[in-house]
Amino acid sequence: MTTDGYIYSPRVTHPVSREWLNRAVRESTIASAKIEGRVIPPDYVRPASVTKFLRDRHYDA
Repeated sequence: MTTDGYIYSPRVTHPVSREWLNRAVRESTIASAKIEGRVIPPDYVRPASVTKFLRDRHYDA
C-alpha cells in the first residue's frame, strides 16, 4: 500500500482501497462459509496465528 491509501498490484489493472479490499474479502469469506454450510458470527476476529500463517503463505507463492 502506498501513502495515498490505495493498494497497487501487478495483477490488478487499477488501484483499490484497503476498505474495498477488506469488504471484498469479508463477503467472499461469508459466501464460502455459506456454501459449506457454516456460519461466521459478525463479531468473529481471525486469530493472529492464522493471519500470520496466511500472510506467510501468500508471500511464499
